[in-house]
Amino acid sequence: MSQESGGEEKPRTIRGIDPDLYDRALALSRQTGKTVGQVINDALSNLLNTFDSTVNKVQEVGRAFVEGMQEGRGELIVISNVDELEVTRDELTSLGKQVLFRNVRRLILTEDVDRETFEKYVNSIVQVDELIVRNKSLSKLAVLQRCRFVKKVTS
Repeated sequence: MSQESGGEEKPRTIRGIDPDLYDRALALSRQTGKTVGQVINDALSNLLNTFDSTVNKVQEVGRAFVEGMQEGRGELIVISNVDELEVTRDELTSLGKQVLFRNVRRLILTEDVDRETFEKYVNSIVQVDELIVRNKSLSKLAVLQRCRFVKKVTS
């Protein structure tokens, strides 16, 4: 914050503040013993930090996808933008290449997808809301090593 030569803060005026929001900030300042300025500063700080965090996550998703594509050097099959997909061992092995699953709401790996098949044919799983691993011998931790931005993993 800039200060005038006397050590006092320079007043700032913000036009167009919603009166109800200001009243809520004023009430919160009274409850917490903070000034309205401190409450507004906290609110702005939280808003900007949330925005920065969101931008960083979007950039990470983009980087993860590009890295996955570069690792495969064209030898990678991308399966994306699917609502629900169930994948078997035979389907994975018949492709003969590694697969990147991206932007799938619900991805199911069937009972016959074992660790060897998974490691050989699944390059990465990115932006999946729910991943279901039906083979109990396929470790969730082994699967998670190839996952980015997967919300839920179950067996």
